[in-house]
Amino acid sequence: MTSDDDLIDELRVAGLVVDPVPERVVSSAKGSLSWRTIDAELARLTYDSVLDEERRSLVRSTGTARMLTFAAGDLTVDVEVEGSGRERRLVGEITPPQRATLIVRHADGTTEVETDDDGRFRTGAVPAGPISLTLRLATGDSVVQTEWTTL
Repeated sequence: MTSDDDLIDELRVAGLVVDPVPERVVSSAKGSLSWRTIDAELARLTYDSVLDEERRSLVRSTGTARMLTFAAGDLTVDVEVEGSGRERRLVGEITPPQRATLIVRHADGTTEVETDDDGRFRTGAVPAGPISLTLRLATGDSVVQTEWTTL
């Protein structure tokens, strides 16, 4: 072992003693592995208004809502993220319109809501930070899961 390796090992131990990783972070990281459903279809992020330079340059106010679109096959999930600070609310719809259970996974656990017949939904407060959506579609017992996105 070189002296650099020894130094890195000492720094690692010092970091664990002086500034350990919070148990909540370790628990969330381990728990996130169990959330992956092998049978779920992955919906990828196809639009994020934060990344849309043209749209941002047209907007003068900083108080506009963030828009996200996820797609998996013929299914589209449009989400408007409202709020700032520590809490957000999600308002959106799935296309084609249908009933589904929407589960929002976040640092504090999960938030579950039902869509209406038109595929629309609204959540209560969700903590800012990484989230992932899981949709359990009422027809066909299909499950669609989005990638993790940071709010």
